[in-house]
Amino acid sequence: MPPENREHRGLNPLLAALISLALFVFLTVLGWRVISDEFIRRAIVPGASASLEEMLLSAVLVGGIVIAFLVSLVVYLLLASRRRGERYAERLTHDLAASRQEFRQLYEHSPVPYLLLDSDGTISQPNYAALHLLGYASEELTGKNFFTLLTAEDDPPAQAGAVSPEEVKERFMRSVAVTHEDVRVVTKVGAKRWALLSIFQIGGGRRARRGLATLVDVTEQKEIDRAKTEFVSIASHQLKTPLSTTNWYVELLRNSATGTLNEKQRDYIEKINVWNHRMVELVEMLLNVSRIEMGTLQAVRESVVPNALIRSVLDELAPQTTEKKIVVTYDPATAVEAFQSDPRLLRIAIQNLVSNAVKYTPKGGSVQITVDSSGDTIQVIVADSGYGIPPEAQDKIFTKMFRADNARKIDTKGTGLGLYLSKSFIEALGGTMSFTSVLGEGSVFTITLPRR
Repeated sequence: MPPENREHRGLNPLLAALISLALFVFLTVLGWRVISDEFIRRAIVPGASASLEEMLLSAVLVGGIVIAFLVSLVVYLLLASRRRGERYAERLTHDLAASRQEFRQLYEHSPVPYLLLDSDGTISQPNYAALHLLGYASEELTGKNFFTLLTAEDDPPAQAGAVSPEEVKERFMRSVAVTHEDVRVVTKVGAKRWALLSIFQIGGGRRARRGLATLVDVTEQKEIDRAKTEFVSIASHQLKTPLSTTNWYVELLRNSATGTLNEKQRDYIEKINVWNHRMVELVEMLLNVSRIEMGTLQAVRESVVPNALIRSVLDELAPQTTEKKIVVTYDPATAVEAFQSDPRLLRIAIQNLVSNAVKYTPKGGSVQITVDSSGDTIQVIVADSGYGIPPEAQDKIFTKMFRADNARKIDTKGTGLGLYLSKSFIEALGGTMSFTSVLGEGSVFTITLPRR
C-alpha cells in the first residue's frame, strides 16, 4: 500500500497534543479549586493575607498551565517523530518492493539466459531466455541438475578449447570461479549448442551456497570460426605443394645442376631461397594453428634428449646471435636425462622462445638457457636481458595474432603466432608455460613438463 493511502492511520500528533494540553489544564483548575482558603491559611501559611493567597493560587495555576504546555509539546514531538519514522519506513518498504519487482522483471526478460543453482546444481527460476535456449518449459527445467545438460560427446574438432562437464562441476563444488568457459549444452530435443558459461557464487558462510549461471549462445560464431579454420587448413595444404616444388628448383640452381651461375644470379637465387623458406614456415604455422583449433593436433611421444635438442636450436640461431653479439649461456652439464615427449613439438616451442629472446634483446645483451629437473617435472627456462613486455600487454601475450606495441616497432615482420603455438604445444604435451617480465629489464619464460 503506498504511503499516501495511509496518511490518517493512527493518532494524529497535533490532536494528541491538544488532548494532553486540555487534560492537564483541567487537572490544574481542579487542583486550584480543591485548595481552599482554610487549607492555605491553616496548613501552608497560617495568618497569611488574602492578597498572598491570590498570588499563590495564581502561581499554582500558571505553573500548572506551563507544565501542561511543555508535556503537550513533548507528546507532540514524540508522536510527530514516530509518525515521520513510520512514513519513512513505509516509503522505503514501498521503494524496496518496487525495486525487487523491477529487478525480477529485468531478470525474467533479460536476453541473457540465467539459471539459479542450488548447492548441488539443481536448477530453479530459469528466465525466459534460458527456457528459449534449452527448449524447456519452466516446470520441466526447474528441478533438473544443471550439469546433466552439459556434454563432452562430440567429434574431436568441435571439442578444441571446450571445458568438460566434470571440470565445470568440480570447480562449482569447490567454489572456484567459472568465467567465460566454452561448453556444449544439450537442448530438450537433443540438439547440441555451443555456449559461453559463467557461474557466479552466491551466499556462502552460514547461508547455503548457490550459484547464478549465465549461458551465452555462441554456436553461430563457433561454426563461422570452424569454417575459417578449415579454409585456412585447406589453403595451407594447397600451398605446400608449389612451395616444395619451388624449393626443389632453387636447390637445383644453387647446386649448378643446370649450369654455372654468375654472381648476380646467385644473389637472386639466395633471396628466392630465403623468402621461400619464410613462406614454408608461415604455411606450417597456419597448419599448426588449424590443427590446434580443430582439435587434431597429435603428440607423438618418444625419447627426447634435452641437451641435443637445445644444442640444435642454438646452432640454428648462431648467425643471429653472432650478428647481434649476444652472449648465450647454456651449460650442457645441467641437462637432465632423456624423457618421454614429442621432440618435434617441444623443439618448436623452445626454438620460438630462444628466437624471441635473441630478437628482442639489444646488441651486446645476454640470453641464458637452463634445464632443471625437480621430482616428476622438467623445466626449461629461457631468460634474456631484452626490452621486456609492457604490463598492459602481459595478460594477452599468449593470444593468437597478438603482439605488444614495443615488439611491433622492433620487428615489423612478426606474425603473433609464435607464443600462441608454443603454449598450445606445451599444453598438448601435458605441461604449462609461464613467464615474468619487467619492461626495460628483460623476460623469463618457463616451460614445465611432466617426466612421463
